[in-house]
Amino acid sequence: MCKEELSISCYRGRFLNPIFSTVPGEHHFCSIYLLNKFHRFPDYINPDGTKNVSGDIIFCKRSGPTISTQKIKILNKKLARNIYGLNQNARFSIEVKYLQIKFTKDQYNTWFVKGIEKPDFIIALTNNYFFIIEWNIFSKIYSEKKYPTGHKAINAYSKTISENDLISSPLLKTDKHYFYLNVYSERKLENKINTRFVYLNNLIDERVKPSSGSNMGPARIDIRTTEHLFTPPLPCSQKK
Repeated sequence: MCKEELSISCYRGRFLNPIFSTVPGEHHFCSIYLLNKFHRFPDYINPDGTKNVSGDIIFCKRSGPTISTQKIKILNKKLARNIYGLNQNARFSIEVKYLQIKFTKDQYNTWFVKGIEKPDFIIALTNNYFFIIEWNIFSKIYSEKKYPTGHKAINAYSKTISENDLISSPLLKTDKHYFYLNVYSERKLENKINTRFVYLNNLIDERVKPSSGSNMGPARIDIRTTEHLFTPPLPCSQKK
């Protein structure tokens, strides 16, 4: 049986199709499409908002084995900090948006009003575009377009910024910060997106690279992966 490979075009066509009454949402988008783009497992997948963790996909600096044949249980928070080094001090955080780009009152008041605990990147899938933008660039555009007089605390959702508002900004470049989805070549589009993820993975690697230890968790694909634990099956096309 072959493993399914899902491009952004396929994901959009299958799960954002207007003939369906509901769409899967951010959980599904993170799990089905985005996680396959990263070289290491995130420490938090957080679309619903885990307490005291900022962002939707978070990579933490850590030590200790992550892919191992050993049976290890983290019994308490102290062990989690001391053995695996999970903390929020050295982290790389990505905010994910799905169809609409707006923020909860806590997100807005923390990131824009207080200017703290901000993500490093925002990834958004809208009707016609796929965005992968550095947070400092996105926040500048968002502030200029939606809050030109400045930010004040709110008690509800923030204003929604449209895909057209974003792509009209001279700060963004096509096939770098955003990708137009209505194209003929699915493969070319996915290759362009993968190039952007190479850059993103390199940033993550640099930010959360473990500093010592023989069982360091992988920040790069060539440090420690499951290829050391098993032999992958042959592709269907090579089976007789």
